[in-house]
Amino acid sequence: MKTAERKACGLIFCSLVLGKKKGLYLRPFLLSTQKTAKFRSIFKRAPTLESLYTPTNKAASKNLTNPSLPVILSAAMSKLLSKEELVEKIKTALKENSHAPRIRELARRLSIPEGQYSQFRRLVKSLRNTAILEARRGKLFLSERQEAIIGIYTPSRAGFGFVQPEDGSDEIFIARDRAGGLLLPGDKVEVRLLRPAWGEMKREGEVLRVLERQTDQLVGTFHPTNRANYVIPDGLGERWEIYIPKEKTKSAHAGQKVVVKLSPHKPGVWGLEGEIFEVLGDATSSEVVIQGLVFSYRIPVEFPREVQRELTSLPEKVGQEELKGRWDFRKKTTFTIDPIDAKDHDDAVSLEKLPNKNWLLGVHIADVSHYIREGTAIDKEAIKRGNSVYLPGRVIPMLPHALSSNLCSLLPRKDRLAYSCMMELTPEGIVKSYEIGRAVIHSAAKLTYEEVQEVFDGGASRKRLSKFVEPLENMLQLSKILLQNRMKKGSLDFDLPEDEIILDDQGRVIDLKRSVRLDSHRLVEEFMLLANQTVARFSSGFNIPVLYRVHGTPDEEKIEAFFSILAELGHKFSHKGPITPLRLAHVLQVVAGKPEVELINEILLRSLKKAVYQDENIGHFGLAFDRYLHFTSPIRRYPDLLVHRVVNEYQTGRLSHARFEHYRTQARRLGAHCSATERTADELEREAVKVKQLEFMQDKVGEHYSGVVSGVTNFGIFVRLGDMGVEGMIRLRDLTDDYYVLDERGHRLVGRKTKKSIHLGDKIAVWVVRVDREAGRIDLVPGWEMEKTGIKQKKRHRR
Repeated sequence: MKTAERKACGLIFCSLVLGKKKGLYLRPFLLSTQKTAKFRSIFKRAPTLESLYTPTNKAASKNLTNPSLPVILSAAMSKLLSKEELVEKIKTALKENSHAPRIRELARRLSIPEGQYSQFRRLVKSLRNTAILEARRGKLFLSERQEAIIGIYTPSRAGFGFVQPEDGSDEIFIARDRAGGLLLPGDKVEVRLLRPAWGEMKREGEVLRVLERQTDQLVGTFHPTNRANYVIPDGLGERWEIYIPKEKTKSAHAGQKVVVKLSPHKPGVWGLEGEIFEVLGDATSSEVVIQGLVFSYRIPVEFPREVQRELTSLPEKVGQEELKGRWDFRKKTTFTIDPIDAKDHDDAVSLEKLPNKNWLLGVHIADVSHYIREGTAIDKEAIKRGNSVYLPGRVIPMLPHALSSNLCSLLPRKDRLAYSCMMELTPEGIVKSYEIGRAVIHSAAKLTYEEVQEVFDGGASRKRLSKFVEPLENMLQLSKILLQNRMKKGSLDFDLPEDEIILDDQGRVIDLKRSVRLDSHRLVEEFMLLANQTVARFSSGFNIPVLYRVHGTPDEEKIEAFFSILAELGHKFSHKGPITPLRLAHVLQVVAGKPEVELINEILLRSLKKAVYQDENIGHFGLAFDRYLHFTSPIRRYPDLLVHRVVNEYQTGRLSHARFEHYRTQARRLGAHCSATERTADELEREAVKVKQLEFMQDKVGEHYSGVVSGVTNFGIFVRLGDMGVEGMIRLRDLTDDYYVLDERGHRLVGRKTKKSIHLGDKIAVWVVRVDREAGRIDLVPGWEMEKTGIKQKKRHRR
């Protein structure tokens, strides 16, 4: 190569590499025709410079020397051909050819320039014995294999990925250079199978096109530079950075959290491009981060105009006309028991002693279906949301506040419409008879769990709530009997505290704690469980097409693994025979009161299946109920609202055959939808709590905590800190006193030299050494490693 040519080439490539290091998006310039021809003769093994002229991210510079991404310029055509276009040309030529050509003959037919032949030859060889081409004795034939498979793409951080086909067949390996561009987790793609599975190797394929993006908007942090602007999406990292044209930044500033609307996917283009849809604010603010999570999970916050218009037609209070045909329970002593900050009161309770010594328990649920008619804008929006979402310091309601916090809410000292389940129970807690119907109630008080517990404990609230003391104590007595009855049947009672975030008036975290289940919580829980079970009994008995809340039998492998962990923790149980709720309930009873009880509860809960909604009743394994549904929270769960609606149509004689079929079809469709929205809400709530926990811990570097080992992996151990619910990690690289190896069967790390072991469930003293809010990570070191970190230790000791 001549000196002048080498200098010119060095100048070009240095420019690209420099851009890569700065994280810039470069658009390589076009050379003149004469210079282009000159450089083609130099770079016979590289793509033509024209093929690089496309708006991509910095990954494009890596494609310069990637022989598997050839883009050929045909001398017979005036336009550039992408790889996909050239493959189609090859397929067309083979279809039209009267005989099977060799590679050289095929190149002549497609007018491939001599300078590009070696590149074309490599492309054809890469397609041999795939779903496109087959080669026999040097001649090329169109492959007779299946053309395309549809599936969901999952990328890895290393660049390659996998596609899980929709037909349930084995997943397909996708090399980085065969992804057809930068794909996102969950993208629905069309894949061409290249090679079948061989030995331990998975079958291999190539993405032809993106059929459906998992999302068309992402949330990330804005990074402007002198040459280009880009956004790094949350949870994906720099490899998925999104190029933002200068005119589409919406005046965002560096370090701000933004919502990006992605441009349509272009086959063969590696990078992502989009425009800023909304600027959320400073990326270091926890409230902004949570707002970004809400956008990422596609949770609608504002209600559409159609919903707002319908709200204006609703009454402000209960009218006399609405009371016709309803039970009048306004003179019964009825009240709500909820968290102190609750506004959507959808259940109230009453209890009275009957002359025959039996109890008459009333569970009164807000009659939401009276106000929300099927097919209205409010109803459609409620279906879309599926449920309310509860975040630290705020609620994203399923229904507008005018309904959820006012007209439907069972507020104290106001007439409210209800759907009541009246149950007569024997002193032993057995339901002797029941009635379900529409009613009007007048709640006497809005009680909180804490003040009701004070009544039970003989605290200050006992005097202030004197007129409620007797019914409350009767309710406590009955609820304990109901709990005992459930436990005898094998109902699993997971006594797990919930993470609680204490905020000040400005929304800043001032403390973290784990809430303990009180007798007042159990009281309400038992009454709601009984009402749900009773309505399920009624619905199944009369074959009413409702949505059931079902929980399947757990997988044997997971239960065997659970018993294996129990044995390592010192609790040996026989797990031979069928898996029943009663056997698992016995385990929970035996470990109750042990230091590791919370960990065992969590492991068992993770070993069970997730409860879901469906139209077919298969029972509820965890509760040991043969029939169960959700009836008691129609303000915040759509399945409850649907149950109210169809049960009322049956009771009023309006459930015709056509309506029956309508509700059965709707239950099948909404079961999967509402299960999905519930999972989304749970995930978002966990993420939001973690954001607040990280905010609280950011200034705790150097502080000492006692913790419990909650997980053991081949890269470190997870530790739960005290009673705060915060979890951090001790990484293997920070354990320098020995070389630790994972013992998977023993659920522990073992030092090779010292034989020192760290088990699941061990108590351990740790120090906080790093808090990375952006990565969502808290790094810890054990006490014996702290001095090596060089971090100043704080004198204050935490819980």
